[in-house]
Amino acid sequence: MMRETFGVPISKLALASFFCDEGELQKNSDTGNSFRQRSGFTTIGTFYHPPNVDGVRWLRFEVWPLIRSELPDATMRVYGSYPTEAVKQLHSKTEGFHVLGFAESIESAMADARVLLAPLRFGAGIKGKIVDAWMHGVPVVTTPIGAEGMVPGVDKLWTESEDDSDSDTEKKSDPEKEKNENETWGGSWRSLDAAGFARDAVALHEDSAAWEATRRRGRELVKILFPHEKNLDTVRREMEGLFETDGDLPLERARSSQALKKGLVKPRTVLEKRRAEDFVGQTLWHHSLRSTEYFSRWIEVKETGGDSGVQAEPRDVEEIR
Repeated sequence: MMRETFGVPISKLALASFFCDEGELQKNSDTGNSFRQRSGFTTIGTFYHPPNVDGVRWLRFEVWPLIRSELPDATMRVYGSYPTEAVKQLHSKTEGFHVLGFAESIESAMADARVLLAPLRFGAGIKGKIVDAWMHGVPVVTTPIGAEGMVPGVDKLWTESEDDSDSDTEKKSDPEKEKNENETWGGSWRSLDAAGFARDAVALHEDSAAWEATRRRGRELVKILFPHEKNLDTVRREMEGLFETDGDLPLERARSSQALKKGLVKPRTVLEKRRAEDFVGQTLWHHSLRSTEYFSRWIEVKETGGDSGVQAEPRDVEEIR
């Protein structure tokens, strides 16, 4: 999508979404609760993120009543930081829908739940809640939006005709295919409407064999898609490659090989070449539009809970003017 739809050069992309530790995955596998030791549903995600707010509202008003009609004693636990008053009002003890706010740990949100629900209707990127669920042995029910980038070898999980269709016949045209797809994924991801989502949630919650199979497959997908060392090597290789010498020197910088040999000019790196050719990037690095620097500082402060250790780059008075 980044290449074909938005035209981002391949030189700016490196696929290395998450870095999941296999030792932690194995530890969770050894200590996780079994099917019979778990019950109910869970979901997690900050309410600063609009797709999470929309998803929980859709879940509460359209999906959850259908699930409760099949499983009258089922419970739904909703975790997420910064819930607004409107979100808190979705809580209903009598209907088993519990808005619990900030989770002290991922483990506490996942330990006793049988299925994670990710009712996402818009958004982009790899969904951390799904990775966390698989890491903790919890199968997932989501939408094609939620599963984007998490089905090996498949870039687009639905077509416009499916998205616009109101026909249940079209959506259920090949149940055997859906069953096979679910068994090769860590849960179910084909649901496009509330009825289908609820159906998949109930089925996975009640079928121990399917639950075990999708739980096992989720862990396998973590190893395939998000291996720590492999993805870290990808990033390391790309970063180190930026500082290699570029052999295609511009005429204005190296007017002769003699100048290069005498040290009058230096061979530029791949990074320098790419920056010189990147007009949009140069614009963003202008002193009044340095979005990348200040956004990275904000991330650092957010993650560490303290001041950024990066000093502002000194600016020449004339440059500022």
